[in-house]
Amino acid sequence: MPKLTTFQRLSAPYAIALLACLPVAHASDRPWYVGGDAGLANTHIDANAIDDRLDDKGLEATTTLNDRQRVAGRLFGGWQFHRHFSLEAAYTDLGELDIRFQDLDDSLESEDLSEVWPLSGSGIELTLRGHLPLTENISAFARAGLFNWSGDYQLGDTPAYTESGTDPIFGLGGQWQMHDRWSMRLNWDRFWLNGEDTDFISIGLIAHLGESRSQLAPITAKPSAPAKRAPERETGRETPSIEEKTTSAAPKIKEKTSDFEEQDWTVTFDFDSYKAEISEAELDEIRHLMDQHPESKLFLTGFSDSTGPAIYNLQLSRQRAEASKAFLLGKGINVDRINVSALGEADPIADNDSAESRAKNRRVEIVLRQ
Repeated sequence: MPKLTTFQRLSAPYAIALLACLPVAHASDRPWYVGGDAGLANTHIDANAIDDRLDDKGLEATTTLNDRQRVAGRLFGGWQFHRHFSLEAAYTDLGELDIRFQDLDDSLESEDLSEVWPLSGSGIELTLRGHLPLTENISAFARAGLFNWSGDYQLGDTPAYTESGTDPIFGLGGQWQMHDRWSMRLNWDRFWLNGEDTDFISIGLIAHLGESRSQLAPITAKPSAPAKRAPERETGRETPSIEEKTTSAAPKIKEKTSDFEEQDWTVTFDFDSYKAEISEAELDEIRHLMDQHPESKLFLTGFSDSTGPAIYNLQLSRQRAEASKAFLLGKGINVDRINVSALGEADPIADNDSAESRAKNRRVEIVLRQ
């Protein structure tokens, strides 16, 4: 039976794990999760192949192979330790193969067929997963790691023989975040047990543990500071989309007087996007007010929802503010009259427990002040 070299066993999962350097879709701010998968395992072997193995050992028999496709399952727990990565440990049972030999020498024992048995078993997995966003709530993923397994084989009433090993696994799948606390996933996994291939196709349910940051940190009124909106202002709903496109909420137009009055606008963003667009009507309003008040300046502050690590969200909010600045510069606004800051997921204007609320928090606030 062909076997993987030590180099192949150890290098394969880490080479494949480079796929994990992909962005995550909707990485929950509840980083710990548990769950289970159930499905079918299929070992790539048939009775003729087992007969060939018997011939190689100089044995004569006819093989009947049952349960090549069989029920299998997995119990797992994981940690979303970074926006791009999660680490997962699991107990996996690939089920048992039912093998019957006719006309086999009765003097043989289980261990005499150590190179004949098709391999299956149960054991512990440790895998690294990387995620690719498709929408805010749907992601594709790749996983790679190691499977420490063992399986028992018994010929008639002879003592059982145990085969074991630590071998690479690789998998692909998709995940749907159907609720803040619950997800479903579809998996395909390839197990190489001493070079013998077994596929495991399964569907699973995931429970996300802990409290979200929006629940742990209640929303409070925002203090007066540069680049923050007036307390009475409201932002309209922005429906998330896979396309990196934004729309801007209608500005509040204050009644003109001879004295300067602060004005503010809001640009909202799609999930994980920082492409900024401001409507022509808003641009005209900004230019007109800035021409009327040459000492005025624009203060741009970027924000994000609470999806994913806070450090990433702070960076994303700055990219949104800088993108908005670049858009305004391209429309003729003087660079000396624009100030940029970023607050990440701080100061939300809505909770982060639904897609609608998170969409409101993905924004850049533009404030005109003297």
